[in-house]
Amino acid sequence: MDLKREGFRAELVREYPKADQKLELFVGPYDMRTDSRDQKCHSIFISPYGLEFQTPQKFSEGTLIKVHIKIPSYWERKRKLVNYGRTDPPKDMKILAKVVEAEVVGKRVKKRVILAETVNIDAVDAQILDSFIREKK
Repeated sequence: MDLKREGFRAELVREYPKADQKLELFVGPYDMRTDSRDQKCHSIFISPYGLEFQTPQKFSEGTLIKVHIKIPSYWERKRKLVNYGRTDPPKDMKILAKVVEAEVVGKRVKKRVILAETVNIDAVDAQILDSFIREKK
């Protein structure tokens, strides 16, 4: 799967086959802090190219964010594709993304719909995410 494309477009996320998966996410700004400021939310659309999600947390366009994606049986899926053992199996997939759009929605409670482009994803994780999305529904 070639993730290098000319320019990012929202269609790479929204029109990806079966991209409307509701996966649990933990999203926070990419920084060196040790305290967890990650916000729990769910994806609206998700693909190896990026994701769209709703959160009360404010992110400006261009902000780098770390995203932890909860995929059921993540380590079992990854173990089939990699050749190494771990004593502490990872519980979630981690990617680095850049906020492309941040739109405020809602009148009383300010929520934001964030569209983010994937900046860094492990090639094996991209395969796992792609196969998980396509097998659903």
